[in-house]
Amino acid sequence: MPEHVLGQDLLRSVADQTVRELYVRMIRRARAGTPVRFHYRCDAPDRRRMFEMKIHLVAGGEVEFVSTLRYENPRAPVALLEPGRLRDDRLLLVCSWCQMVALPDKTWVPVESAVETLHLLEAETFPRLTHGICESCLAKWEQESGVTG
Repeated sequence: MPEHVLGQDLLRSVADQTVRELYVRMIRRARAGTPVRFHYRCDAPDRRRMFEMKIHLVAGGEVEFVSTLRYENPRAPVALLEPGRLRDDRLLLVCSWCQMVALPDKTWVPVESAVETLHLLEAETFPRLTHGICESCLAKWEQESGVTG
């Protein structure tokens, strides 16, 4: 929600250590004058959406983040992604880039498959969603963004 993030330190809102480190690298590169671009999914309960992020240096030494919607496709609503649903203390790891969900056996599956495999519709509450990055997206991100360790 905007009131929770506007005017706040961006990195404080990133819980996953790997994702936080990726943003540190991207910001460092942008501040050095080399823009960073990459694609990521940011789905709504009833839509799959692909965005492009551009991070670049602006006047005064600030770094600007610009997200542009590239495409969206409708889908049947996924209750797990609805913001108003009751949540419990369980955490479900979602890849920040591709929106795949990590299962307990460390495999990554589409959100619809995770709901079915984990029997999430049978519970009264849903787990809270937390974000990280899957190994496949990490490799693609490093190649696409040009940012490495």
